[in-house]
Amino acid sequence: MEIKSFPVIDGQADGEKVAAAAMQTAVYVLALRRLLGRADAVSPAVVLVCPRDFSNVPVATTLDVRRQLLILEHQLTRLTRVESLLDALPDDLCLDPTVDAAGRPVMDAVALAQGLARTSARYGPGCLSSCELAFFCRHESAGRTAALGVGVLEELGGIETIAHVLGLADGTHQPDEDQAEAAALLRTTGLIYAEVLAGLGRADPGERAE
Repeated sequence: MEIKSFPVIDGQADGEKVAAAAMQTAVYVLALRRLLGRADAVSPAVVLVCPRDFSNVPVATTLDVRRQLLILEHQLTRLTRVESLLDALPDDLCLDPTVDAAGRPVMDAVALAQGLARTSARYGPGCLSSCELAFFCRHESAGRTAALGVGVLEELGGIETIAHVLGLADGTHQPDEDQAEAAALLRTTGLIYAEVLAGLGRADPGERAE
């Protein structure tokens, strides 16, 4: 069970916040499963409790976090230790944000920006409210699905780039086992979108205006 402060108004809650809560509870489920040594020891159905409308009355909703568990396990298998990340950085990389006695930065802004550009950005929309480098990283993360938000990334099954998503949608990229479900949904969505565009092209201009 996870208790959150964001409200459920008229049966609807903020999708981004629900997605973040689902991922958070998936971490709990996976941790308990590994602690107990069995995947069937903890159910993937979790309970999210939020305020109803604008009151203090709680409302409980069941979330299925199986998709989040797949994403989390996939991410953990690719997780690199901090020591390995540091070893991969250039030996001459310098990112010094300190200031001198007069309050001036000890490192030139251009040099600092160039140093940051030598590292890979891990941007998400939530960074805008918590990190001063969010706009810098957002620019660098253009073309990556993480920049579209947690909800989109989860629906896409952890596919990292928009180019790969489009390739799966039009069939130019073959999905691996973990991407099969997302690829099928993308292709179905692509077909529907193409049919709608074709229908608009055949429609009478007056009807389109209406």
